[in-house]
Amino acid sequence: MALKPTNTVERYNIDNCLEPFGGNRFHMILAAAVRAREIASQRTMLERNGVKTKYPNKPAVETLCEIDQGKIGSEYLNKIR
Repeated sequence: MALKPTNTVERYNIDNCLEPFGGNRFHMILAAAVRAREIASQRTMLERNGVKTKYPNKPAVETLCEIDQGKIGSEYLNKIR
């Protein structure tokens, strides 16, 4: 049974995702890239072990969902440094 995506990118407005970053689009993209890589690596590890992932969407879409929900903010910029 395939997992049905619960969130789609059409539901998220980029302007709403910019709020936690003070309106700075560059900072949002940097933080989103770090989180998307984390999701992608976690998904790969789970799939290698034969476990179904909890992320039905692509890593970039999941990251935008998490930013829109307030789970990710400017603290991810500290992981870059």
